[in-house]
Amino acid sequence: MTIKLKAATSDPVFYPEMGPGLLAHIAASSRLFQFMTTTLIAAILASTSATDENLKTLDAISFHDQPGVLYVRLRQVAVAFDSALVRGAGQWHFANMPVQPENTRKLYDGTQLIRLGALRHHNFMMNWDPTKKRATLKAANRPGKAVYVRRGDQRVVVNKSHLMLVAWQGESVVFRSQVGIGRLGYESPNGNFKVQNYRAKMHYSSLYNNTPMPWAVQIVGNVFIHGSPQARGRSSHGCIRLATSGRNPAKWFYMWAERGTPVAIQGHWPAGSKP
Repeated sequence: MTIKLKAATSDPVFYPEMGPGLLAHIAASSRLFQFMTTTLIAAILASTSATDENLKTLDAISFHDQPGVLYVRLRQVAVAFDSALVRGAGQWHFANMPVQPENTRKLYDGTQLIRLGALRHHNFMMNWDPTKKRATLKAANRPGKAVYVRRGDQRVVVNKSHLMLVAWQGESVVFRSQVGIGRLGYESPNGNFKVQNYRAKMHYSSLYNNTPMPWAVQIVGNVFIHGSPQARGRSSHGCIRLATSGRNPAKWFYMWAERGTPVAIQGHWPAGSKP
């Protein structure tokens, strides 16, 4: 017996009879092919995923006074992509193009930052992943190279034992400065707090003779991190004092610290030390 099938032409095409054994063999071969294909695709996806997850991640820096704008360390990007970075005639040149001053900022220690979006002017491309909350950064002239950029979380630690405030964004320190803390009887409270809504470039204390408190950021109740010409030792009524002289660490902190940033105050005045 034969089975007659219509082909693409008008001529009849005849196939040998397909018995149960042949049909079973074809079905088994089809399942094997499907299994091998599925396994191969899974292996490719797993390999791609592993490669992607091994990409270097750069922590982006954000500032309270520029909501929604992210910056990255210019030198970090240059090293990641083997791109030229030189400074001449008072201006940075990155990837053979001048860096516009309006697209830059600095960390407190002077580290040069560049606005993430401005990297497009230097032949970089970015794809934002809203699920993982990070961007993939690539350079048009560096095929095969890529890094992730994510907005690092801000956090602050005030160590009363060392009279030091240290601020992080992501895994990196962005600010470090000596501080003054509460004097005897007015100790700065230990605990875990957050930057509150209220802040002022110049706040006047309603509790202590209208004392000026420049660059004031509220932490909890009447406790602020603020500027002062006396930002050493036990010098305040409970606030954390930053200097306003020199590079003005109080102003830098005010511009950087965002609402909701965790602030941990810990440690104690060293026993036997003079107040």
